Amino acid sequence: MATLDENELIHKYALYIHEIIHKHRLYKTIDYDDLYSIGLEAIWHAIKNYKPEKSDLSTFTYYIIKQRLFNACKIKQVEFAERKLYRESYRPRYDRIDLDIIDKNTIKGQIIELLKSGYSHKEIRKKLDIKIHTFNKHLNRIRLNYE
Repeated sequence: MATLDENELIHKYALYIHEIIHKHRLYKTIDYDDLYSIGLEAIWHAIKNYKPEKSDLSTFTYYIIKQRLFNACKIKQVEFAERKLYRESYRPRYDRIDLDIIDKNTIKGQIIELLKSGYSHKEIRKKLDIKIHTFNKHLNRIRLNYE
């Protein structure tokens, strides 16, 4: 349990959390409340591990808060990148579909041909002038038939 002096110090240095979050716009990566909680833990850690002979308490506390907040944001960005990489690696492989057996005059055939050419879903919808619902319906049928 924090003593009265520790509570006063935590309250005093809590302004550093707000300053760092807004100065570096960290709230764009992680929710503000989560960042604030991490910052409070960092203050508590700084108070517990402070050594007066090494530096000033305010400098040490500021450094610890900043490092903890930056590390949390880096971890979040790595997790996001890993999820994105997983989604991209899961994309179906349309290059295995033989175009000789596909009727290229149908919407389904045109979609397959454009997918194999590397067009994005949005580009295909625009090129064929079809709505998203129609495109998704055809794409689901393609996936069912050819995967």
